[in-house]
Amino acid sequence: MASFPTLTGTGGTPVVGAFSDGFASDPVIRAPKDSGKVKTRARYTAVPRTYHFRYETITTADKTRLRAFEMARVGGADLFSMTMPGVGVLTVRFVAPVTYAPVANLNYTRWNVEFDVETV
Repeated sequence: MASFPTLTGTGGTPVVGAFSDGFASDPVIRAPKDSGKVKTRARYTAVPRTYHFRYETITTADKTRLRAFEMARVGGADLFSMTMPGVGVLTVRFVAPVTYAPVANLNYTRWNVEFDVETV
């Protein structure tokens, strides 16, 4: 299994502009009863989680490396390992295509990149 590529970024590491995590879907089934109470139970035995990343001002070389990695994973069909802040190494896949946006006034030399991954 492949590992997420190391991005060098400006000054050695890319700037993480945003990071968030949460449940991939609601892990609880809720069934309202006539008495007004709600009966609940777990939907899954293992709850999938999603992680959102936004890297800011990565270099064109890092963008090229990330795009090649994404294409090798067939946009989300293949699994890879990635280190999550505060969690450790997890097996994940892309949820949707990675979005690349050029940073204004830098002549396409710096990029902002956003993507979501989910655990499997």
